Amino acid sequence: MRLKIRFLYLLITLIYPVLFLSCGIEEYFYLPQVNQININRILNDTAEITIVHPGSEFNSYFRNYAIYYKIYVSEYDNISTIDPLGKVTESFSAEYNNDYNAILRYADPSNLTSSTGIDQLFLGRNYYTLNFEGKNNNSMMPPGNTLRIIFPTSGEKPYATILDGSAEEVPLMRSISDLTLINLIPDQFFFNTDELRENKGNADVARNENAEEISIGEYTYVSMYIVSVGFNVSTITNFLSKPTFINLFKMF
Repeated sequence: MRLKIRFLYLLITLIYPVLFLSCGIEEYFYLPQVNQININRILNDTAEITIVHPGSEFNSYFRNYAIYYKIYVSEYDNISTIDPLGKVTESFSAEYNNDYNAILRYADPSNLTSSTGIDQLFLGRNYYTLNFEGKNNNSMMPPGNTLRIIFPTSGEKPYATILDGSAEEVPLMRSISDLTLINLIPDQFFFNTDELRENKGNADVARNENAEEISIGEYTYVSMYIVSVGFNVSTITNFLSKPTFINLFKMF
């Protein structure tokens, strides 16, 4: 009898760990939010982002950083104040306000919300990944450097440059990786044109309520958020950290 009890005890100690590991409990993958102190906004035409590695404890699944954007059409020529989270004093765009409020519960670092589903949040709000002409995210946002984004007022292409002494200016491009944005009108660059504002096929552009009566005097702005990107080995998919507001750039 005593031998049988010992055998049952041994059997349970061997089987229990297997049952525990196979009960469906998934490992939770997490990346820290980019700190607001690492972003320096200069009016609505420039932003500097200090790229910091999230930490050695995330090495196994941290991949890179990504920037998500959306274009808004507005009657406002100038936006007077923007707080660090993206709030604008004027109601320059009803859709921007809706998007801001939806993203705020994740972007506000004081909110203890989960970081799961950020990719679906952006997709549902028609925010798309920013591209760099001829470059990838790893080369443009390497940890230990500072990325400067500039929307020139002189009519030149908006561009990004790494403050590493190279002085290379890399044009910014609207998303070319999302299937819904294969046909971007008039092109992939960030210019305030009639074609961009008026075309209903541009999924990355929030057109105003009077879209049928748009005049050349209307204005466009680009909202941008940065996230860190990781790879979930359990689901074989990428996942995003909570977003951090970069700036609301004015297009020319």
